[in-house]
Amino acid sequence: MTGEHVLAVAPLPSDEAVALLRDRATAVRPEFVGGEANQAEVARLCADLDGLPLAIELAASRLRGLTVEQLTDRLEDRFALLTGSRTAPATSALCAG
Repeated sequence: MTGEHVLAVAPLPSDEAVALLRDRATAVRPEFVGGEANQAEVARLCADLDGLPLAIELAASRLRGLTVEQLTDRLEDRFALLTGSRTAPATSALCAG
């Protein structure tokens, strides 16, 4: 496509991924603590996101309302987590009256 450029973004090294997550999480939730207490969960979250900067940015925005542990648990269905906050499936039943 004319004018379109593809830029491959490599995964971040683990320490840089963790630093990015902490930085972005603090931006949306100033009281976010990414200290030693949850160091393993933060590193696991970044690894589950394959160290991809955009995925980390999107996940950090979810830390406004979720803990790192909750977010990590919900990553079993990655696309559902990043596309919405609906907890129950939508129903499409219509009643004829």
